[in-house]
Amino acid sequence: MRAYGLLYRHYRAAMDQFANSAQASAAAWSGLAAPDAETSLRLRYPTREPAAELVPCGREWDAVVLPLDRGLTALDSLGLAPGDGYPVIADYTRRELVVLVPVGTGRTVEGVPDVRVLTEGAWLLVPVGDAGHCAAAWLGSPGPEGRFVDPAALRSVLVGTEQRRTPGRGSAAATAEALAST
Repeated sequence: MRAYGLLYRHYRAAMDQFANSAQASAAAWSGLAAPDAETSLRLRYPTREPAAELVPCGREWDAVVLPLDRGLTALDSLGLAPGDGYPVIADYTRRELVVLVPVGTGRTVEGVPDVRVLTEGAWLLVPVGDAGHCAAAWLGSPGPEGRFVDPAALRSVLVGTEQRRTPGRGSAAATAEALAST
């Protein structure tokens, strides 16, 4: 938990600022798909160097990277509130969401279309202090308790939304499985 603790202490100022911002009062993750005008300017023109830094994955947490809108919808479906201490990073330049999950569990989400997993050997760009950057901005900031999104629950929601996005895909697999077992 040392690296998580370092993340927490290092980014506490950003978390406090975020908690007091208009964005934190959003009732749902989906409301965070685009930053407000003030946040957008702050992320585009950071006043602090560096605004973001590379941090190794797979030591204290893994990272699940997915399309921004789809990820925010999944977090809403899980019933997790943005201010509850789940570490979530937005990359507005690539329109991606990064959800931190417990170390060693990221691979649980592998195989879901449009989802990448970053584990040991990978690096992640994370916001520094209150600065952040368009490519790394806290949407949900880590709390002192070390809370993470459950990767199995995230996978379940993503698979369910994928089946709704591509009708018949799930039923064809179920039909093929049923035929194979007879």
